[in-house]
Amino acid sequence: MDCSSKIQLPPELLSELANAFRFDLRWSVLRVSSSIFDHFLAKRQQKILKIVDLKLQQALNSHGQHVELDNFGQHLANFQNKMSLPMSNVPIHEAVLAARVLISVHTGNFNELYAFLEGQKFPRQIHPKLQKIWWDVHFLEAEQTLGKSPLTPIQKYKVREKHPLPATIWEKNGVFKENEMILINEYFTRTQYIAVSQKLLLALVTGLSMTLIASWFKNLRLKQKKAQRMKMLSHAKMPSAELEEKDEDDLFDEMPPFTNLFLLN
Repeated sequence: MDCSSKIQLPPELLSELANAFRFDLRWSVLRVSSSIFDHFLAKRQQKILKIVDLKLQQALNSHGQHVELDNFGQHLANFQNKMSLPMSNVPIHEAVLAARVLISVHTGNFNELYAFLEGQKFPRQIHPKLQKIWWDVHFLEAEQTLGKSPLTPIQKYKVREKHPLPATIWEKNGVFKENEMILINEYFTRTQYIAVSQKLLLALVTGLSMTLIASWFKNLRLKQKKAQRMKMLSHAKMPSAELEEKDEDDLFDEMPPFTNLFLLN
């Protein structure tokens, strides 16, 4: 599909994305150099931050009025270019970056969105939100191409394989592929006891062995069972010593520490 064609996002998805980027826009005093240029940019950014939240809310109710939003997006782009000049010591507030992302999403300018996400360094604290936008938009394009909604876990896996996260919004960690873990987690949320046919399908798609897939599912079940037991004991105000009581589930604590990565939002 040509990403330059504009796709109108479903209102519920747009609302979810906008609400994910609610920021506290109270601006603290900037510790920057006393140059006139930096002072001007800091003051200018203060004013922009005050209207970012308002503009994002207007975007939710614009019903296709893209011209005004396009103009505001261009205004933010021009301002960001000034902030990036070598003589500037003023950091770009994450709300300004988020506003540009959401405007690109809302107006359907996906080429612009992808280029912006791939070419701009983003604060680590908003990486999960940007990753969600990256996947949601690619999934939406795939649904339009395939004529099917929603996508199956396998179809989402293939989309993630084709369009991996750019390094600007994801810091690689661990030896396990994130895409494989997301896929297995999606299956686990549907059924905790995976059938042989499903294990075979996952093995063929991911290249993992059926034994490893079975071990991952078993470890997740045991971890979940242990967490539920500890929660029940906590509510019952049991002595902490009883929480340390070991059983056969604890034998799996020695497995690789990858299971926490399944708990991705």
